[in-house]
Amino acid sequence: MKPAPGTGDAIPDHCEIGMPDGSECPSAADVKLADGSGVAAWSCAVHADEVLITARGVFIAGDEPDGLAAFLAARGRRTQRTRIEPS
Repeated sequence: MKPAPGTGDAIPDHCEIGMPDGSECPSAADVKLADGSGVAAWSCAVHADEVLITARGVFIAGDEPDGLAAFLAARGRRTQRTRIEPS
């Protein structure tokens, strides 16, 4: 695992989405996907494309420290920080 930019989180070495037959995907993980319920997984670019097209409500999540929390803080708003674990 390698550290995600700007965070203490770690990016897994391989795609967590997996192949249609249930086997592991050997490609590198480089895109974090999530949904509104808090489920998240790291994906290779090919599987990210597949998931974004087929699964409803999935979006590309960022680990950058200047994300939504920083945006809300600039407006004087606070938010709960929920750690989203890979599925």
